[in-house]
Amino acid sequence: MAGFYEEPKDSLDILVLGSCNMYNAFNPLILWEKYGITSYGFGSSDQEIWTSYYYLKEALAYQQPKVVVLEALFFTYGNGKAPSEYYNRRSADYMRLSGNKIRLIDTFITIEEEWRKEHEEERIEPIFNYVNYVFPILRYHSRWNEIGEGDYKYWREGRAYATKGGVPVFEHAEYEADREYMKTSNVASPIEKRVFEYFIKIKELCETNEIELLIVKSPSGCYWNDAQHKAVAQLADEYDVPFLDFNVEFQSYGFDLDTDFYSTTGERLNAYGMQKLSDFLSDYIVENYNIAPRTDDADLVDWWNQGIERYNEDVLNARESDPFWERVRLLNKR
Repeated sequence: MAGFYEEPKDSLDILVLGSCNMYNAFNPLILWEKYGITSYGFGSSDQEIWTSYYYLKEALAYQQPKVVVLEALFFTYGNGKAPSEYYNRRSADYMRLSGNKIRLIDTFITIEEEWRKEHEEERIEPIFNYVNYVFPILRYHSRWNEIGEGDYKYWREGRAYATKGGVPVFEHAEYEADREYMKTSNVASPIEKRVFEYFIKIKELCETNEIELLIVKSPSGCYWNDAQHKAVAQLADEYDVPFLDFNVEFQSYGFDLDTDFYSTTGERLNAYGMQKLSDFLSDYIVENYNIAPRTDDADLVDWWNQGIERYNEDVLNARESDPFWERVRLLNKR
């Protein structure tokens, strides 16, 4: 979020929205290296679809993207789960104070109130309110004696600044053999009413701003299955929105269960799997959307080269600890 605000105004042509399933899967630097097209992973942990909507509205105050890529996980995942201050704060705390932030907070509070009415026997601490969301110091003032050096370094050392919101993970694990990948189903998962309503809001906002909408599901053996695929595929078909599910015919895309995830449950892609998906998605964008490269802007080229330099440092550091990461290529500057 903080890195997004540092991007030059109206310099981003692709905006990627969604949860960690997407920011661990797409590296904007690869799209830039291959085609000179700018993008940003405007994601957050457990980003619900209403959060994606307000992130999109916030982004449009600073950028004029031509394509919005929306990760599909939260069309179906986590239905009915208890509201989480942890994830809500990761979504809202770093957004600049604006009408979009206030409306996002209002949505969080509304959802919590509805959940409480349905689950009165399950008490959770009543911490969602406008004041301590707008002024986080009111929520965290009591940890003054826990503050350490990391609290001060955090703001300027986030690797996601360099990788434009993408978060490569340099860990790998073989997928558990007894877990069925993309478990088949004869029925589609339900899509909740609020999710549907915010999908329509996102679609209409894109149409109003002449933005193409693309739905993508990154590989995930832990959070995704055939029933979820069917639900999103039906919705996308009904509303004429392209949908790429990299879990369908997973191996035909060149993905490997034993190399491309960072956990045995296949939660999300590691840096090697991220490289593969970023290549595929970059090619798809160029083949299907008319987006001109921005390589004639010397200042922008220099700005993106700084990100590539930082990313290459991460790759080299990973190679020193594990030869596996020789599979991840170093990116070339322009």
